[in-house]
Amino acid sequence: MKTPEDEEFERIKKESEWRKKQRVIEDDDDIQDYKKPWVDLTKKEFAEILCDDRWQGRPELMMLQVQAKLKGKNK
Repeated sequence: MKTPEDEEFERIKKESEWRKKQRVIEDDDDIQDYKKPWVDLTKKEFAEILCDDRWQGRPELMMLQVQAKLKGKNK
Protein backbone atom coordinates (compact mmCIF):
# COMPACT_ATOMS: atom_id res chain seq x y z
CA MET A 1 0.00 0.00 0.00
CA LYS A 2 1.31 3.42 -0.95
CA THR A 3 1.70 6.13 1.57
CA PRO A 4 0.70 9.72 0.81
CA GLU A 5 4.43 10.53 0.62
CA ASP A 6 4.93 7.82 -2.04
CA GLU A 7 2.04 9.17 -4.08
CA GLU A 8 3.40 12.71 -3.80
CA PHE A 9 6.85 11.50 -4.85
CA GLU A 10 5.38 9.78 -7.93
CA ARG A 11 3.37 12.88 -8.82
CA ILE A 12 6.48 15.07 -8.60
CA LYS A 13 8.51 12.57 -10.62
CA LYS A 14 5.88 12.47 -13.39
CA GLU A 15 5.66 16.26 -13.44
CA SER A 16 9.43 16.54 -13.63
CA GLU A 17 9.59 14.11 -16.58
CA TRP A 18 6.80 16.03 -18.33
CA ARG A 19 8.69 19.32 -17.87
CA LYS A 20 11.88 17.78 -19.28
CA LYS A 21 9.96 16.69 -22.38
CA GLN A 22 8.45 20.16 -22.74
CA ARG A 23 11.92 21.76 -22.58
CA VAL A 24 13.19 19.44 -25.32
CA ILE A 25 10.20 20.32 -27.50
CA GLU A 26 10.65 24.05 -26.84
CA ASP A 27 14.42 23.90 -27.44
CA ASP A 28 13.90 22.06 -30.72
CA ASP A 29 11.29 24.57 -31.87
CA ASP A 30 13.79 27.34 -32.57
CA ILE A 31 14.70 28.57 -36.02
CA GLN A 32 17.70 26.76 -37.39
CA ASP A 33 20.02 27.66 -40.21
CA TYR A 34 20.10 24.88 -42.74
CA LYS A 35 23.12 24.80 -44.98
CA LYS A 36 22.77 23.77 -48.56
CA PRO A 37 24.91 20.72 -49.39
CA TRP A 38 28.05 21.30 -51.44
CA VAL A 39 27.59 20.82 -55.18
CA ASP A 40 30.70 19.75 -57.05
CA LEU A 41 31.45 19.89 -60.76
CA THR A 42 30.34 16.91 -62.78
CA LYS A 43 32.98 14.94 -64.66
CA LYS A 44 31.63 16.39 -67.90
CA GLU A 45 31.90 20.00 -66.65
CA PHE A 46 35.41 19.41 -65.38
CA ALA A 47 36.46 17.77 -68.67
CA GLU A 48 35.06 20.72 -70.63
CA ILE A 49 37.19 23.12 -68.62
CA LEU A 50 40.31 20.94 -68.93
CA CYS A 51 39.92 20.50 -72.68
CA ASP A 52 39.39 24.21 -73.41
CA ASP A 53 42.33 25.47 -75.50
CA ARG A 54 42.23 28.91 -73.88
CA TRP A 55 44.01 27.53 -70.81
CA GLN A 56 47.12 26.27 -72.63
CA GLY A 57 50.10 27.57 -70.64
CA ARG A 58 47.79 29.52 -68.28
CA PRO A 59 46.79 27.17 -65.46
CA GLU A 60 45.80 30.11 -63.24
CA LEU A 61 43.04 31.02 -65.71
CA MET A 62 41.79 27.43 -65.72
CA MET A 63 41.66 27.48 -61.92
CA LEU A 64 39.72 30.77 -61.99
CA GLN A 65 37.22 29.17 -64.36
CA VAL A 66 36.83 26.16 -62.04
CA GLN A 67 36.38 28.51 -59.09
CA ALA A 68 33.76 30.59 -60.94
CA LYS A 69 31.79 27.46 -61.92
CA LEU A 70 31.82 26.16 -58.34
CA LYS A 71 30.72 29.54 -56.95
CA GLY A 72 27.83 29.60 -59.42
CA LYS A 73 26.66 26.13 -58.43
CA ASN A 74 26.97 26.76 -54.68
CA LYS A 75 25.23 30.12 -54.22
